[in-house]
Amino acid sequence: LRLSPLFIGFPIMGVAGQLLRVNATCRKYFSSLSESQRRISYMFANNSDGYDLHHGDSFSHIAWADVSKVVERSMFFFIYFNRYAANIIPKRGFHHESDIPRFKSIVRSHLGNKAIMSEPD
Repeated sequence: LRLSPLFIGFPIMGVAGQLLRVNATCRKYFSSLSESQRRISYMFANNSDGYDLHHGDSFSHIAWADVSKVVERSMFFFIYFNRYAANIIPKRGFHHESDIPRFKSIVRSHLGNKAIMSEPD
């Protein structure tokens, strides 16, 4: 059975072309952001009804009631609002290693069984 190189080559070129287009679009988007908009910071507190999000010169308060679940992975935390919308918080973004267990305890205290963490602290 002989296969034409075009039978395999054209689909690979089609997929690679789409990946390059997405990469270029993302680079263009991030290069258009100001330096302050590239930095996103979160503020979590035990005694608050939600958490604060700073993005550029903007400020948002997200209530814990609007969060459907928080899932921990090896390098990230995913904060889901519904099936289609989520925020990603990289673990390397925490200032100190000791902040991660504190964050986990805040999330557990507010969300209970909707907080899916990899290991207890």
